[in-house]
Amino acid sequence: MAAETEHAENGGIPKGAGTISTENGLAALCELLEAGDTQAAVMPIDWPEFVRAYPAFVADPFLREIIEVAAPAEQRSVATIRSALVAAPADTQQTLAQDYLREESARVLGMASEQIDFASPLSFYGFDSLMALQLKNRIEADLSAVVPMIKFLNGPSIEQLAATVLDAVQATSAVTAANESHAELWEEGIL
Repeated sequence: MAAETEHAENGGIPKGAGTISTENGLAALCELLEAGDTQAAVMPIDWPEFVRAYPAFVADPFLREIIEVAAPAEQRSVATIRSALVAAPADTQQTLAQDYLREESARVLGMASEQIDFASPLSFYGFDSLMALQLKNRIEADLSAVVPMIKFLNGPSIEQLAATVLDAVQATSAVTAANESHAELWEEGIL
């Protein structure tokens, strides 16, 4: 069944997950039956790809422990991506945001980033509500910026979405700066 549907959105298999041969599947089933395990999943996982596709799972206590052990290669630092965007000159921030969103949108859509035109609506490429949620979660994980879901569902282009994301990043930066200055005042004993 998986082989027949392999090309239809990865056969319904989560991104980062793979399949096993019938021989390996039967061997795993025998081991599980002998051990008396009643609930199990057996599949190869590319943890860095899984984490990129489903960043919300990193917050799950059970999966977080597995991911921390299995995927230390996922070193894409939130601080690095965010700080590069914030530190960039104003005239290049839009371009950096567009490049980032194009790459992440392509990853969610399962296509090459070069195939996505900055001015075309993402819905043109088959972008649906589930994909919108994945992109929204990726942006929140990478940039610590919250973009309302409606912005994704309105069918924006990469250009339009980049402007919205930049606004969210700048708003978050302003709040962070204000909180840090208040923390300094408290440390010095000034009210």
